[in-house]
Amino acid sequence: MAGPILWMYRILASALLPIAVPVLLLRQWMTGKSRPRFRDRLGNGLPDLAKNGLWIQAVSVGEVELARRLVAEIRHRAPDLPIFLTATTATGLALARQTLGATLPVFPCPLDLRGPVRRVFEASSPRLLVLVETELWPEMLYRAGALSVPVAVVNARLSEGSLAAYRRVARPLRSLLKPLTLVLARTDADAERFASLGVAADRIEVAGNIKYDLGADERPLEWNDEVLRVAGERPIVVIGST
Repeated sequence: MAGPILWMYRILASALLPIAVPVLLLRQWMTGKSRPRFRDRLGNGLPDLAKNGLWIQAVSVGEVELARRLVAEIRHRAPDLPIFLTATTATGLALARQTLGATLPVFPCPLDLRGPVRRVFEASSPRLLVLVETELWPEMLYRAGALSVPVAVVNARLSEGSLAAYRRVARPLRSLLKPLTLVLARTDADAERFASLGVAADRIEVAGNIKYDLGADERPLEWNDEVLRVAGERPIVVIGST
């Protein structure tokens, strides 16, 4: 049964929706950027989804890159296991469709509202929900728990700032976190923060930053020759970020 905090979240989200929609549409019109259709965020027009598979949720480009390599590893170990992926941002969704769209269903992450989340769960009946890094959406976690769908968080991270915010609703949050059956934390500090929120210690493992374990991207750099041509004999400085 949904607790009072979840009901308050639902009421607030529903109240903000009529305000958010015009703002998002205006922003899309002003910037000219292609974004997922709003109806897709509502869980409408879903692709055909095989039952009893994996649902992988990634936020943006970095998480999609990790998910892409994770999918390759899963395919190697369980080639017949159905997988579908959702992404939150337009850039993440575009990358997912470009790199994975030919091999598995890819579509926008549903809005964290009762109807959209329920539609995806009903259409797919997943055996496992995999959240890349930290995507602790209340409605999604509640629905997973209500349907006894286990949830895994890979490359899990939790900052001190996020922890402080979560602690304000620590008691009701514990019930929402019950579906978390595996948390692969990036660091000992991340593991301790998840434990302080009530995730059982035997469900948390420190796996390090698995972005480094999945190997380098072997896709050809189509622009490499052009960069070398433009640089000529001058030195090339590469500025990278983790």
